[in-house]
Amino acid sequence: MAGAQTSIRRKLTAVILMTTCTVVGLTAAAFICYEIFTFRQNARESFATLGQVVAANSSGSLAFANVKDAREVLSALHAEPQISSAALYDKAGNLFAIYPSGGPRPSLPPLAPRRSFHFSRSYLEMYEPVAQVA
Repeated sequence: MAGAQTSIRRKLTAVILMTTCTVVGLTAAAFICYEIFTFRQNARESFATLGQVVAANSSGSLAFANVKDAREVLSALHAEPQISSAALYDKAGNLFAIYPSGGPRPSLPPLAPRRSFHFSRSYLEMYEPVAQVA
């Protein structure tokens, strides 16, 4: 009889241990998914605001075709070390100014027709239209 109790006790302990480990594992997975989701959402909101500021500050440069001023506006992005490249395009879709301006030219995508955000690999790619506000 003592052997049967030990066997039941071990089985019950194993079931409780497996249940606890499963709950802890699922909780950790849920927490990690939540953190990834909120990090991406916060990054998107932060860079959307920054993109709107750059677009507003560069509209005059594009309107008057002043490349020097456009490069100055983009050079302010050095304060954000997470930003690897940025570009301004003219109305025809031609490259107008890039960041960083010195060194090797970053690979830049073709002009996007509208505002968009998407994550690819470990990057957030964002397109923000520049419009002259009266």
